[in-house]
Amino acid sequence: MADGSRTPGRSRLAALAALGGAQLALFVAVAALGDVREPGRTGVFLALALTLGAAHLAATALAWRVEARGRGLVAILALAAAFRATLLAAPPSLSDDVWRYAWEGRVQAAGFDPYRFPPDAEALSTLRDAEVHPRINHPEIAAAYPPGHELVLRAVAEAGGGSLALRVLAALADLATSLLVAVGLRDAGKPLGRVVAHSWCPLSVIEFAGSGHGDSLYLAALVLAVVAAARGARTASALALGASIALRAVPALLLPLFVRPLRWRVVLSLAVVAACVAPYAGSLRTEGAGAGPPLAGAREYAKRWRHNDSAFRALLAVSEARLERIEADGSLEQRERVRDHRDEFNPLAGAKTLAAFLLVVGLGAVVALKRDLPTSILLALFLLLLLSTTVHPWYATWLVPFAALVSRPAPALVFSATSFLAYHVIARGGWTPEDGTIVALEYAPVYAALAWEAARVLGRRRSAGG
Repeated sequence: MADGSRTPGRSRLAALAALGGAQLALFVAVAALGDVREPGRTGVFLALALTLGAAHLAATALAWRVEARGRGLVAILALAAAFRATLLAAPPSLSDDVWRYAWEGRVQAAGFDPYRFPPDAEALSTLRDAEVHPRINHPEIAAAYPPGHELVLRAVAEAGGGSLALRVLAALADLATSLLVAVGLRDAGKPLGRVVAHSWCPLSVIEFAGSGHGDSLYLAALVLAVVAAARGARTASALALGASIALRAVPALLLPLFVRPLRWRVVLSLAVVAACVAPYAGSLRTEGAGAGPPLAGAREYAKRWRHNDSAFRALLAVSEARLERIEADGSLEQRERVRDHRDEFNPLAGAKTLAAFLLVVGLGAVVALKRDLPTSILLALFLLLLLSTTVHPWYATWLVPFAALVSRPAPALVFSATSFLAYHVIARGGWTPEDGTIVALEYAPVYAALAWEAARVLGRRRSAGG
């Protein structure tokens, strides 16, 4: 029997239903926009998306103590499915990644290695068409996605699927994540209404059903690993964690968090990764006829991409200021060294080194805190995003399933709402240059929410200590 604090009144249920209906209407409006890159449509999209984000925050607040069992949970998930079906009816226009997905699946189905042959390789000329190939981003760069994801792309292509099939798969994986979140909430004895935090999240709906990003696949596997670990199913958890790492390398950073619940079974996770890497072992060969260098795509991504960063921006400013100070006021020996060995003083490289150091220290602190697994994962992923050089809008979806499973979800959910502002660059003609003011508007509420939660934690500790 639910306690009184979790029993929703009719007014709360009515308000929640109204917000769900309002979100559905807004998703219909987003789908009706069609290609949001067309002149005048980007601003309308941003207005709709930010309104969706506000409605989602309000709905989550209303649903946070709602038990939502039986028909209530079915209604929540049915609306979630309707949101995603609506976006599937619209063309993908915020991102062109799905076209590269479709292409790399086709390349593998034809017997070629996507890690060795970029889309513009002459060896792939017979595979080019008028629909997919012209829409591929950076056709001069080979595949950069992890091997687990490439295996999925190959399977979809061999089954005859294209961009729409990939978007449907991404949306289904996203819905599966909502179901797993519901299971996790039930197992933890928490109100099932909290599943709204994930299932109604506009960013997840738009990025997965709308754009087809494959991140939903790794998130489903990662949440499964968390739920299985909580149930004591260590082998299943380890296998799911391995699949998650194979699908998107990001969860490799979370391995230390799983050592305590999984113990030696983390070896099984690594075995799954190795099994997915094995079919592409040839990618590590030296250059061959018509092929590029090994892992060229991943190296180019790491070297060239920088977009929508926050804390890293401050680290870069520090690194640049250090170089300017040496050049202006340093000793003759220091200035000569900068002149003769400028690569050693590259501000960008220096900022990346500092960010990597802070990430390692931060992850160590998260492990040392010994918090529950969803909270630890949320903290680790948040830290990674804040220190990253590249934070595409859909990266914020990584936080959302775990926000639904923890006690303090506000910073993550605020980030999922404000990250839409990163798409302002579309109106500026591409992914760069960014408007610093808009980037500040995107992150200011996030850091404010983090500061608020940190202050609350410190306040409670002081009270307990007093």
